[in-house]
Amino acid sequence: SKETKLGSKVKIGPYCMLGPNVQVGNNVKIYSHVNLDGYTIIGSDTQIFPFASIGTVPQDLKYTKEHEWLKIDGDTATIGITDHAQGELGDIIFIEFPEIDQEIEMDEPIGTIEAVKTVAD
Repeated sequence: SKETKLGSKVKIGPYCMLGPNVQVGNNVKIYSHVNLDGYTIIGSDTQIFPFASIGTVPQDLKYTKEHEWLKIDGDTATIGITDHAQGELGDIIFIEFPEIDQEIEMDEPIGTIEAVKTVAD
């Protein structure tokens, strides 16, 4: 991407994709077929080997239209918000969680996130 911030002496191999919010430090070598995306910062003097994928969307999560995600592992569900939502909310100052063992209905709010910019259910 034209918006990617590259340090000096960065070497990028063929078939690489660097997203707009990626920052790459000085003296970095990125080998072939690498995908860097999201809000990713690569420090100086780093090597990223072929077929690495950093900052991309995890494939084992279920997503909502409201930029929330759910990961189910056995009888445990983990919830979170997407990178996009984090960027839109800014600094988070308070999170209200559901009660332990609370039954949850689909599409119903289960908590609140308060941020400097806004409050979201």
